[in-house]
Amino acid sequence: MEVWNDERVPNRSSITCQDRIKSKLPILLWITTYSFSQFLHDLLAGFTVTLTQIPQGIAYAIIAGLPTQYGLYCSIMGGVVYFFFGTCKDINIGPTAILSLFVQNSVRTLGPAGGILITFLSGAVIFIAGILRLGFLVEFFSFPIISGFTTAAALSIASSQLKQLLGIPGPASVFLEAWISFFTNITEAKKWDSILGVISIVFLFGFREIRRFGSLKHKPEWSRNRNTIGKCIFLFSLGGNAIVIIAGTSIAFVADKYYNATPVKLTGDVARGLPAFSLPPFTLNYNGTYYSFGDMLAHYNSLLAFIPLVAFLGHVSIVKAFTKGKVIDNTQELIALGLCNMAGSFIQSMPVTGSFTRTAVNNASGVRTTTSGLITSFMIVISLVLLTGALKYIPKATLAAVIVVAMYYLCDFIGVVVMWKMKRA
Repeated sequence: MEVWNDERVPNRSSITCQDRIKSKLPILLWITTYSFSQFLHDLLAGFTVTLTQIPQGIAYAIIAGLPTQYGLYCSIMGGVVYFFFGTCKDINIGPTAILSLFVQNSVRTLGPAGGILITFLSGAVIFIAGILRLGFLVEFFSFPIISGFTTAAALSIASSQLKQLLGIPGPASVFLEAWISFFTNITEAKKWDSILGVISIVFLFGFREIRRFGSLKHKPEWSRNRNTIGKCIFLFSLGGNAIVIIAGTSIAFVADKYYNATPVKLTGDVARGLPAFSLPPFTLNYNGTYYSFGDMLAHYNSLLAFIPLVAFLGHVSIVKAFTKGKVIDNTQELIALGLCNMAGSFIQSMPVTGSFTRTAVNNASGVRTTTSGLITSFMIVISLVLLTGALKYIPKATLAAVIVVAMYYLCDFIGVVVMWKMKRA
Protein backbone atom coordinates (compact mmCIF):
# COMPACT_ATOMS: atom_id res chain seq x y z
CA MET A 1 0.00 0.00 0.00
CA GLU A 2 1.56 3.27 -1.10
CA VAL A 3 -1.12 5.85 -1.86
CA TRP A 4 -4.84 5.93 -2.33
CA ASN A 5 -6.86 8.41 -4.36
CA ASP A 6 -10.14 8.68 -6.20
CA GLU A 7 -8.41 8.97 -9.59
CA ARG A 8 -8.40 5.17 -9.74
CA VAL A 9 -12.09 5.38 -10.68
CA PRO A 10 -12.17 5.71 -14.49
CA ASN A 11 -15.70 7.08 -14.85
CA ARG A 12 -16.38 9.97 -12.50
CA SER A 13 -20.08 9.96 -13.35
CA SER A 14 -20.31 6.50 -11.76
CA ILE A 15 -18.65 7.49 -8.47
CA THR A 16 -20.91 6.58 -5.56
CA CYS A 17 -21.29 8.32 -2.24
CA GLN A 18 -19.23 5.53 -0.68
CA ASP A 19 -16.40 6.16 -3.16
CA ARG A 20 -16.38 9.85 -2.29
CA ILE A 21 -16.28 9.12 1.42
CA LYS A 22 -13.35 6.74 0.92
CA SER A 23 -11.47 9.32 -1.15
CA LYS A 24 -11.76 11.83 1.70
CA LEU A 25 -11.14 9.26 4.43
CA PRO A 26 -8.34 7.09 2.93
CA ILE A 27 -8.12 4.85 5.99
CA LEU A 28 -11.27 3.10 4.72
CA LEU A 29 -9.38 1.86 1.65
CA TRP A 30 -7.01 -0.37 3.62
CA ILE A 31 -8.17 -0.84 7.20
CA THR A 32 -10.37 -3.86 6.36
CA THR A 33 -7.37 -5.79 5.00
CA TYR A 34 -4.93 -4.66 7.68
CA SER A 35 -2.98 -7.64 9.04
CA PHE A 36 -1.06 -8.42 12.22
CA SER A 37 2.12 -8.68 10.15
CA GLN A 38 1.61 -5.13 8.90
CA PHE A 39 0.98 -3.96 12.45
CA LEU A 40 4.31 -5.43 13.62
CA HIS A 41 6.12 -3.53 10.84
CA ASP A 42 4.27 -0.33 11.73
CA LEU A 43 4.97 -0.83 15.43
CA LEU A 44 8.70 -1.15 14.77
CA ALA A 45 8.69 1.85 12.42
CA GLY A 46 6.64 3.97 14.84
CA PHE A 47 8.95 3.12 17.72
CA THR A 48 12.06 3.89 15.68
CA VAL A 49 10.68 7.22 14.44
CA THR A 50 9.77 8.15 18.01
CA LEU A 51 13.41 7.78 19.02
CA THR A 52 14.30 10.25 16.29
CA GLN A 53 11.32 12.59 16.69
CA ILE A 54 11.73 13.24 20.40
CA PRO A 55 15.25 14.72 20.23
CA GLN A 56 14.43 16.58 17.01
CA GLY A 57 11.26 18.03 18.50
CA ILE A 58 13.23 19.28 21.48
CA ALA A 59 15.84 20.86 19.21
CA TYR A 60 13.25 22.54 16.99
CA ALA A 61 11.42 23.97 20.00
CA ILE A 62 14.67 25.59 21.08
CA ILE A 63 15.14 27.03 17.57
CA ALA A 64 11.65 28.54 17.75
CA GLY A 65 12.40 30.02 21.17
CA LEU A 66 9.88 27.76 22.95
CA PRO A 67 10.32 25.59 26.06
CA THR A 68 11.55 22.12 25.10
CA GLN A 69 8.26 20.35 25.83
CA TYR A 70 6.54 22.26 23.02
CA GLY A 71 8.61 20.30 20.54
CA LEU A 72 6.84 17.16 21.76
CA TYR A 73 3.41 18.77 21.93
CA CYS A 74 3.56 19.45 18.20
CA SER A 75 4.49 15.82 17.54
CA ILE A 76 1.19 14.41 18.82
CA MET A 77 -1.78 15.51 16.69
CA GLY A 78 -0.09 15.14 13.31
CA GLY A 79 0.16 11.37 13.56
CA VAL A 80 -3.40 11.00 14.84
CA VAL A 81 -5.05 13.14 12.15
CA TYR A 82 -2.91 11.86 9.29
CA PHE A 83 -3.76 8.27 10.28
CA PHE A 84 -7.34 8.96 9.14
CA PHE A 85 -6.88 11.49 6.33
CA GLY A 86 -3.37 10.89 4.91
CA THR A 87 -2.52 9.07 1.69
CA CYS A 88 1.20 8.27 2.04
CA LYS A 89 2.32 5.47 4.36
CA ASP A 90 5.85 6.83 4.80
CA ILE A 91 5.19 10.45 5.73
CA ASN A 92 5.81 11.68 9.27
CA ILE A 93 4.01 14.86 10.33
CA GLY A 94 5.68 17.03 12.92
CA PRO A 95 7.99 19.99 13.56
CA THR A 96 10.70 20.94 11.07
CA ALA A 97 13.69 23.24 11.25
CA ILE A 98 12.48 25.74 8.65
CA LEU A 99 9.02 26.20 10.18
CA SER A 100 10.64 26.61 13.60
CA LEU A 101 12.74 29.43 12.19
CA PHE A 102 9.64 31.06 10.66
CA VAL A 103 7.82 31.33 14.00
CA GLN A 104 10.89 32.43 15.97
CA ASN A 105 10.14 36.15 15.69
CA SER A 106 6.46 35.67 16.55
CA VAL A 107 7.38 33.72 19.69
CA ARG A 108 9.89 36.38 20.66
CA THR A 109 7.22 39.10 20.39
CA LEU A 110 4.02 37.29 21.42
CA GLY A 111 5.33 34.37 23.46
CA PRO A 112 4.21 30.75 22.94
CA ALA A 113 0.74 32.02 21.96
CA GLY A 114 2.29 33.58 18.87
CA GLY A 115 3.41 30.18 17.62
CA ILE A 116 0.11 28.51 18.52
CA LEU A 117 -2.18 30.96 16.68
CA ILE A 118 -0.10 30.96 13.48
CA THR A 119 -0.39 27.16 13.57
CA PHE A 120 -4.18 27.38 13.55
CA LEU A 121 -4.28 30.09 10.88
CA SER A 122 -1.81 28.28 8.63
CA GLY A 123 -3.83 25.08 8.97
CA ALA A 124 -7.01 26.95 8.08
CA VAL A 125 -5.41 28.40 4.94
CA ILE A 126 -4.13 24.98 3.84
CA PHE A 127 -7.47 23.32 4.59
CA ILE A 128 -9.44 25.94 2.61
CA ALA A 129 -7.05 25.43 -0.33
CA GLY A 130 -7.92 21.74 -0.14
CA ILE A 131 -11.66 22.41 -0.08
CA LEU A 132 -11.19 24.62 -3.18
CA ARG A 133 -9.31 21.71 -4.82
CA LEU A 134 -6.13 23.69 -5.46
CA GLY A 135 -3.87 20.66 -5.09
CA PHE A 136 -3.49 20.46 -8.88
CA LEU A 137 -1.05 23.38 -8.76
CA VAL A 138 1.62 21.05 -7.38
CA GLU A 139 1.47 18.92 -10.55
CA PHE A 140 3.60 21.56 -12.26
CA PHE A 141 6.57 20.27 -10.25
CA SER A 142 8.44 17.87 -12.56
CA PHE A 143 10.55 14.78 -11.73
CA PRO A 144 13.88 16.67 -12.02
CA ILE A 145 12.61 19.20 -9.49
CA ILE A 146 11.48 16.51 -7.06
CA SER A 147 14.68 14.50 -7.53
CA GLY A 148 16.77 17.62 -7.09
CA PHE A 149 14.85 18.60 -3.97
CA THR A 150 15.26 15.11 -2.52
CA THR A 151 19.01 14.93 -3.12
CA ALA A 152 19.74 18.52 -2.10
CA ALA A 153 17.64 18.25 1.06
CA ALA A 154 19.33 14.97 1.98
CA LEU A 155 22.82 16.45 1.53
CA SER A 156 21.88 19.60 3.42
CA ILE A 157 20.33 17.73 6.34
CA ALA A 158 23.24 15.28 6.55
CA SER A 159 25.71 18.18 6.52
CA SER A 160 23.85 19.87 9.37
CA GLN A 161 24.54 16.79 11.53
CA LEU A 162 28.34 16.93 11.27
CA LYS A 163 28.80 18.92 14.47
CA GLN A 164 26.59 16.63 16.54
CA LEU A 165 28.20 13.56 15.00
CA LEU A 166 31.67 14.60 16.17
CA GLY A 167 30.77 16.69 19.21
CA ILE A 168 31.99 19.94 17.65
CA PRO A 169 30.59 22.98 19.53
CA GLY A 170 28.29 25.54 17.94
CA PRO A 171 24.83 25.54 16.33
CA ALA A 172 24.07 23.26 13.38
CA SER A 173 24.33 24.89 9.94
CA VAL A 174 23.30 23.80 6.47
CA PHE A 175 25.58 22.52 3.72
CA LEU A 176 28.18 25.18 2.79
CA GLU A 177 28.18 26.82 6.22
CA ALA A 178 28.23 23.39 7.85
CA TRP A 179 31.29 22.25 5.91
CA ILE A 180 33.14 25.54 6.44
CA SER A 181 32.45 25.32 10.17
CA PHE A 182 33.42 21.63 10.14
CA PHE A 183 36.89 22.25 8.71
CA THR A 184 37.36 25.37 10.84
CA ASN A 185 36.52 23.66 14.13
CA ILE A 186 37.59 20.07 13.43
CA THR A 187 40.34 20.30 16.05
CA GLU A 188 37.63 20.79 18.70
CA ALA A 189 35.96 17.45 17.94
CA LYS A 190 35.24 15.38 21.06
CA LYS A 191 36.83 11.93 21.15
CA TRP A 192 33.94 9.94 22.60
CA ASP A 193 31.26 11.69 20.54
CA SER A 194 33.27 10.98 17.40
CA ILE A 195 33.84 7.32 18.31
CA LEU A 196 30.17 6.76 19.17
CA GLY A 197 29.03 8.56 16.02
CA VAL A 198 31.33 6.64 13.67
CA ILE A 199 30.57 3.26 15.26
CA SER A 200 26.85 4.01 15.01
CA ILE A 201 27.21 4.79 11.30
CA VAL A 202 29.14 1.55 10.69
CA PHE A 203 26.47 -0.52 12.43
CA LEU A 204 23.62 1.28 10.66
CA PHE A 205 25.18 0.66 7.24
CA GLY A 206 25.68 -2.95 8.26
CA PHE A 207 22.01 -3.32 9.23
CA ARG A 208 20.91 -1.82 5.92
CA GLU A 209 23.22 -4.03 3.83
CA ILE A 210 22.06 -7.20 5.61
CA ARG A 211 18.70 -6.69 3.95
CA ARG A 212 20.34 -6.58 0.53
CA PHE A 213 22.86 -9.41 0.76
CA GLY A 214 21.72 -11.58 3.68
CA SER A 215 19.52 -13.89 1.63
CA LEU A 216 20.73 -17.50 1.34
CA LYS A 217 19.96 -17.26 -2.37
CA HIS A 218 21.94 -14.02 -2.69
CA LYS A 219 18.99 -12.13 -4.17
CA PRO A 220 18.37 -8.42 -3.61
CA GLU A 221 16.24 -7.97 -0.48
CA TRP A 222 15.08 -10.89 1.60
CA SER A 223 12.88 -13.59 0.13
CA ARG A 224 9.35 -14.06 1.43
CA ASN A 225 10.19 -17.77 1.82
CA ARG A 226 13.19 -17.29 4.07
CA ASN A 227 13.75 -19.70 6.96
CA THR A 228 13.40 -18.94 10.67
CA ILE A 229 17.01 -17.79 11.05
CA GLY A 230 16.62 -15.57 8.01
CA LYS A 231 13.46 -14.04 9.44
CA CYS A 232 15.20 -13.27 12.73
CA ILE A 233 18.16 -11.67 10.96
CA PHE A 234 15.79 -9.66 8.78
CA LEU A 235 13.81 -8.34 11.77
CA PHE A 236 17.06 -7.55 13.56
CA SER A 237 18.31 -5.54 10.58
CA LEU A 238 14.95 -3.79 10.20
CA GLY A 239 15.21 -2.52 13.77
CA GLY A 240 18.73 -1.19 13.27
CA ASN A 241 17.84 2.44 13.98
CA ALA A 242 16.08 1.59 17.23
CA ILE A 243 18.86 -0.79 18.32
CA VAL A 244 21.60 1.79 17.78
CA ILE A 245 19.73 4.55 19.61
CA ILE A 246 18.84 2.30 22.54
CA ALA A 247 22.46 1.13 22.75
CA GLY A 248 23.79 4.68 22.73
CA THR A 249 21.25 5.79 25.34
CA SER A 250 22.12 2.83 27.56
CA ILE A 251 25.83 3.65 27.39
CA ALA A 252 25.15 7.27 28.38
CA PHE A 253 22.87 6.18 31.24
CA VAL A 254 25.38 3.68 32.66
CA ALA A 255 28.22 6.22 32.39
CA ASP A 256 26.20 8.80 34.30
CA LYS A 257 24.66 6.59 36.98
CA TYR A 258 27.54 4.26 37.77
CA TYR A 259 30.64 6.25 36.83
CA ASN A 260 29.37 9.81 37.36
CA ALA A 261 30.62 10.73 33.89
CA THR A 262 29.12 12.33 30.80
CA PRO A 263 31.50 11.37 27.99
CA VAL A 264 29.15 12.41 25.16
CA LYS A 265 26.74 15.29 24.54
CA LEU A 266 23.16 14.44 25.51
CA THR A 267 19.74 15.73 24.52
CA GLY A 268 18.91 17.35 27.87
CA ASP A 269 15.94 17.61 30.28
CA VAL A 270 12.28 17.79 29.19
CA ALA A 271 9.38 19.00 31.36
CA ARG A 272 6.87 16.27 32.27
CA GLY A 273 3.12 16.33 31.55
CA LEU A 274 0.60 16.59 28.72
CA PRO A 275 -0.41 19.90 27.09
CA ALA A 276 -3.68 21.55 28.10
CA PHE A 277 -6.51 21.27 25.56
CA SER A 278 -7.82 24.75 24.74
CA LEU A 279 -8.82 27.06 21.92
CA PRO A 280 -6.03 28.91 20.08
CA PRO A 281 -5.39 32.35 21.62
CA PHE A 282 -7.23 34.87 19.41
CA THR A 283 -6.40 37.70 21.82
CA LEU A 284 -3.43 38.01 24.12
CA ASN A 285 -1.88 39.80 27.08
CA TYR A 286 1.88 39.32 27.00
CA ASN A 287 4.53 41.21 28.95
CA GLY A 288 1.97 43.82 29.94
CA THR A 289 0.79 44.47 26.37
CA TYR A 290 -2.66 43.63 25.03
CA TYR A 291 -2.86 42.26 21.48
CA SER A 292 -6.21 42.03 19.72
CA PHE A 293 -6.79 39.49 16.97
CA GLY A 294 -6.14 42.23 14.41
CA ASP A 295 -2.88 43.16 16.12
CA MET A 296 -1.71 39.56 15.95
CA LEU A 297 -2.64 39.28 12.27
CA ALA A 298 -0.75 42.49 11.55
CA HIS A 299 2.30 41.08 13.30
CA TYR A 300 2.23 37.86 11.23
CA ASN A 301 1.96 39.84 7.99
CA SER A 302 3.31 37.75 5.06
CA LEU A 303 3.80 34.67 7.27
CA LEU A 304 0.06 33.99 6.88
CA ALA A 305 0.74 33.09 3.25
CA PHE A 306 4.38 32.05 3.41
CA ILE A 307 4.15 29.38 6.13
CA PRO A 308 1.22 27.51 4.48
CA LEU A 309 2.95 27.67 1.09
CA VAL A 310 6.31 26.37 2.33
CA ALA A 311 4.64 23.75 4.55
CA PHE A 312 2.57 22.29 1.74
CA LEU A 313 5.20 22.44 -1.01
CA GLY A 314 7.70 20.71 1.25
CA HIS A 315 5.11 18.18 2.34
CA VAL A 316 4.02 17.23 -1.18
CA SER A 317 7.62 17.10 -2.42
CA ILE A 318 8.39 14.55 0.28
CA VAL A 319 5.25 12.55 -0.52
CA LYS A 320 6.21 12.47 -4.21
CA ALA A 321 9.75 11.44 -3.38
CA PHE A 322 8.59 8.45 -1.33
CA THR A 323 5.76 7.31 -3.58
CA LYS A 324 8.30 6.91 -6.41
CA GLY A 325 6.35 8.61 -9.18
CA LYS A 326 2.92 7.18 -8.37
CA VAL A 327 -0.10 9.46 -8.69
CA ILE A 328 -1.06 11.17 -5.44
CA ASP A 329 -4.14 13.12 -4.47
CA ASN A 330 -2.67 16.54 -3.77
CA THR A 331 -6.04 17.96 -2.75
CA GLN A 332 -6.47 15.29 -0.10
CA GLU A 333 -2.96 16.02 1.18
CA LEU A 334 -3.94 19.69 1.51
CA ILE A 335 -6.96 18.72 3.58
CA ALA A 336 -4.94 16.31 5.74
CA LEU A 337 -2.10 18.76 6.42
CA GLY A 338 -4.54 21.58 7.15
CA LEU A 339 -6.40 19.46 9.68
CA CYS A 340 -3.11 18.37 11.30
CA ASN A 341 -2.18 22.00 11.99
CA MET A 342 -5.66 23.11 13.06
CA ALA A 343 -6.01 20.18 15.47
CA GLY A 344 -2.47 20.68 16.77
CA SER A 345 -3.18 24.29 17.72
CA PHE A 346 -5.66 23.02 20.34
CA ILE A 347 -2.80 21.33 22.24
CA GLN A 348 -0.25 24.17 21.96
CA SER A 349 1.52 23.05 18.79
CA MET A 350 3.70 25.15 16.52
CA PRO A 351 3.31 24.67 12.70
CA VAL A 352 3.94 21.15 11.40
CA THR A 353 4.44 19.53 8.02
CA GLY A 354 6.02 16.45 6.53
CA SER A 355 9.52 15.83 7.88
CA PHE A 356 12.10 14.74 5.33
CA THR A 357 14.40 13.21 7.93
CA ARG A 358 11.82 11.28 9.94
CA THR A 359 9.99 10.15 6.81
CA ALA A 360 13.28 8.64 5.64
CA VAL A 361 13.69 6.85 8.97
CA ASN A 362 10.08 5.65 8.77
CA ASN A 363 10.66 4.27 5.28
CA ALA A 364 13.95 2.65 6.25
CA SER A 365 12.27 0.96 9.23
CA GLY A 366 9.81 -0.93 7.02
CA VAL A 367 6.59 1.06 7.53
CA ARG A 368 3.45 -0.44 5.98
CA THR A 369 0.60 2.01 6.70
CA THR A 370 -0.13 5.36 8.36
CA THR A 371 -0.65 3.42 11.59
CA SER A 372 3.03 4.08 12.22
CA GLY A 373 2.28 7.77 12.77
CA LEU A 374 -0.49 6.93 15.22
CA ILE A 375 1.92 4.70 17.14
CA THR A 376 4.52 7.46 17.21
CA SER A 377 1.96 9.92 18.62
CA PHE A 378 0.93 7.41 21.30
CA MET A 379 4.55 6.78 22.29
CA ILE A 380 5.27 10.50 22.56
CA VAL A 381 2.27 10.88 24.89
CA ILE A 382 3.65 8.04 27.04
CA SER A 383 7.08 9.68 26.97
CA LEU A 384 5.66 13.00 28.19
CA VAL A 385 3.90 11.27 31.07
CA LEU A 386 6.41 8.64 32.14
CA LEU A 387 9.78 8.85 30.42
CA THR A 388 10.95 12.46 30.41
CA GLY A 389 13.69 11.57 32.90
CA ALA A 390 15.20 9.08 30.47
CA LEU A 391 15.02 11.26 27.35
CA LYS A 392 17.99 13.36 28.39
CA TYR A 393 20.31 10.36 27.93
CA ILE A 394 19.87 10.11 24.14
CA PRO A 395 23.34 10.93 22.70
CA LYS A 396 23.35 13.59 20.01
CA ALA A 397 26.05 11.70 18.11
CA THR A 398 23.90 8.56 17.82
CA LEU A 399 20.92 10.56 16.63
CA ALA A 400 23.11 12.31 14.06
CA ALA A 401 24.36 8.95 12.79
CA VAL A 402 20.80 7.71 12.21
CA ILE A 403 19.98 10.84 10.23
CA VAL A 404 23.19 10.75 8.15
CA VAL A 405 22.69 7.12 7.09
CA ALA A 406 19.01 7.69 6.28
CA MET A 407 19.96 10.69 4.13
CA TYR A 408 22.62 8.71 2.26
CA TYR A 409 20.05 6.21 1.03
CA LEU A 410 17.74 9.03 -0.07
CA CYS A 411 20.24 10.77 -2.35
CA ASP A 412 19.09 10.07 -5.91
CA PHE A 413 22.59 9.80 -7.39
CA ILE A 414 21.47 7.42 -10.15
CA GLY A 415 18.55 9.67 -11.06
CA VAL A 416 20.86 12.65 -11.46
CA VAL A 417 23.15 10.68 -13.78
CA VAL A 418 20.22 9.43 -15.87
CA MET A 419 18.76 12.93 -16.23
CA TRP A 420 22.16 14.33 -17.19
CA LYS A 421 22.54 11.74 -19.95
CA MET A 422 18.99 12.16 -21.23
CA LYS A 423 18.72 15.94 -21.29
CA ARG A 424 21.16 18.24 -19.55
CA ALA A 425 18.73 21.17 -19.39
